[in-house]
Amino acid sequence: MLTFTPSRPVKAGLADRLVFGGTLAVLVFAPLAFGSVHVWAYTICVMAVAVLLTLKALDVLLTPGGTGPGWVCTPLTLPAALLAVLAALQLAPLPLAWLARLSPLAAADRAVLAEVLARAGAAAPAWGAAAYHPHAAGIKSLLLLTAFGMWLLVVHTARTRQRIDLLAWTLAAVGLFEALYGLGQAFGAAPGVWWWPSRTAPMASGTFVGANHFASYLILVLPLTLGFAMAHRRPRLRMTQGLGGGRAALQRLLDLFAPEAAAPRRLVLFGAALVMGLGLLLSGSRGGIVALAAALLLTAAMMVRRSRTRQQGLLTILFCLAVLLFGLGVGIDHTMADFAFEKAQAGLAMRWERSKSLVPMLADYPLAGVGLGSWRDLYGRYVPEGIGYLNAGHAHNDWLEVGTELGLPGLAVMALGFAALWIKLARAWQGRRDPHALGLGAGVLAGITALALHSFFEFSLHIPANPLTLATVAGLGYAALHRHSRGLLEHFSCPTRRPPETGWARAALAVTLVLAAGLVLNTAWRHVKAEAHCPTEWNSTLNLDWDPPLEAIAAAIAANPTNAAYRFKAAARVAALPAGTAAERRARNERAVAHLEAALRRNPAEARYWFQLGKRYSFRDVDPAAYLDRWLPLADRCLNMAVHCAPVDSRILFDVAWYWVWRASILPEGPAAGVGEGPPATRRAGVRHFQRLFARSLELDPGRWREAVNRIREYFPDPALVLESLPPDDALQRRALRSLAIS
Repeated sequence: MLTFTPSRPVKAGLADRLVFGGTLAVLVFAPLAFGSVHVWAYTICVMAVAVLLTLKALDVLLTPGGTGPGWVCTPLTLPAALLAVLAALQLAPLPLAWLARLSPLAAADRAVLAEVLARAGAAAPAWGAAAYHPHAAGIKSLLLLTAFGMWLLVVHTARTRQRIDLLAWTLAAVGLFEALYGLGQAFGAAPGVWWWPSRTAPMASGTFVGANHFASYLILVLPLTLGFAMAHRRPRLRMTQGLGGGRAALQRLLDLFAPEAAAPRRLVLFGAALVMGLGLLLSGSRGGIVALAAALLLTAAMMVRRSRTRQQGLLTILFCLAVLLFGLGVGIDHTMADFAFEKAQAGLAMRWERSKSLVPMLADYPLAGVGLGSWRDLYGRYVPEGIGYLNAGHAHNDWLEVGTELGLPGLAVMALGFAALWIKLARAWQGRRDPHALGLGAGVLAGITALALHSFFEFSLHIPANPLTLATVAGLGYAALHRHSRGLLEHFSCPTRRPPETGWARAALAVTLVLAAGLVLNTAWRHVKAEAHCPTEWNSTLNLDWDPPLEAIAAAIAANPTNAAYRFKAAARVAALPAGTAAERRARNERAVAHLEAALRRNPAEARYWFQLGKRYSFRDVDPAAYLDRWLPLADRCLNMAVHCAPVDSRILFDVAWYWVWRASILPEGPAAGVGEGPPATRRAGVRHFQRLFARSLELDPGRWREAVNRIREYFPDPALVLESLPPDDALQRRALRSLAIS
């Protein structure tokens, strides 16, 4: 720890005050804007943090004398730099031979795409990135860097107790508002989030779209508020030695309500924490409740071990009991029902199965992962039955999802970064005696521990407001634990690094930072502009056209040509255009093919893209010889890739089986060889192929059995062949037999 050098606080300049005010604004906006899950909300956060960081850096670099000590050396700087390197490595285009060493399966998928495009006469990519969808990786990288930027803003601007307290009061106020909003949802007649009808009723979700995400926010803010209440305990100014009995009790009562004890503020903060605890209980988040209870008990144990904080440790345990009793008195029947053994066991089993299913994915992509934001594109190859991954979009385990997206190096960096931060804060807390540092430090340690535990069961850190709040809470704790004071004099013991001394070096660094900020702003703006024309990310709060006209899709592609989903939507729109003549139909098909090929170049993991491209190739029937020898084999290969990318997607399986009924009817006679090793080459192999596909699809979703029966009978009237295409379900077989008998 650095030696204490008393100095009067440096008066903050205008730029520094603007940066701190902007940081508070982002801190308030992020949770209130539906948790910032939508493009418009998280883009505002990304752009705001980029501007504030640049302004702060320019203030330090260019202002004569600078404001503040320079750059604070933090335990998260190295992990953030390593994550940035890993993200850049994922986005870097590499020759396929090099990519095969880094990510063999990603190189194999891109090699298949290159082969298909080369045989189709299109431009075949000779290079590829480890990230399956670079657009998604770029956006998620921006969100990660934004959270780290929030951390930097806090540790560089919260340089006085007044600012630290203002940050804590702001978080407590927003947390109290969220809890009260959640209470209104739980007990209101028409629960909603602003103008959007809530889908989590009767559970509380605050201004978040999900109750678990709301719970994650509260388990960060509630311990901080409780610790902030304890931080208002001031040293006794009255002597109590020698007092006993009633005189000692009277003295303790006077100490509690003495002006220097700050009792009114403590009572307000304890009350706010109690309301947040009730909001957490009403959210019904089993993982959040258990994680917070475990973190508070761990922190209480740390405090009980020290004589100076033993009373606060016992108070923390009593607070947990008070929250539970308060909840039981108000009514938490829905939450208690969720904790019933059978229901809790089912929820835990689902998350356990999902987490286990990620292990093979992590083993297949150990070095570079599948790319940030590409988890859901690849998970279709690994998802067990009954998980419903298409609805969640995330793994319900932030730690393992990071591992699958960034590989084992990324998972190690994240885990070691968190461990380094926690140990740094805990060691600083152990060495402090000031009640302000002890209270806030304990609250921060409990909050970040609770969120780390909850992240094993949820995807809360993929809700942008939560990592931004996590960065703020951690930064606040770091500042509070490294602040020392003597009267009006303050000193921060964090290690710092001075900016370059020479003017040209400062100017060069300033220009670099401005260019980097400009790149971030341009990327974010083009992304939000493109999504306004053609939304591809889920947006429940704005009335955007999910199926926009072709002109709007073209505008989105012009604004952001890296998003594969725009090309896919353009292909669907082009395919739906009216065409009266054969020439018009062929021209329309060629335009759709061009868009689909472009979509696959940007994301070769999406099964729908492969299916539609194969379908469009099968329409290239102008030249009969080329049709049989070139285009149909290419279509077969594309549909085979679609099944490879989504082996348990009933829709893809059914549609591919539908195609193979017709395709098998025109294949030559021969043995049923080659099934499972590639597209079938004989009629018997084709029949076996569509039988397996139909049986698997109807096993997952039996509702379309009649369509399957009618389709097969159209080309193969043999009843035995039809029945062999159905799964071994007696009821389904009987219905099919009756249908065949009637027809």
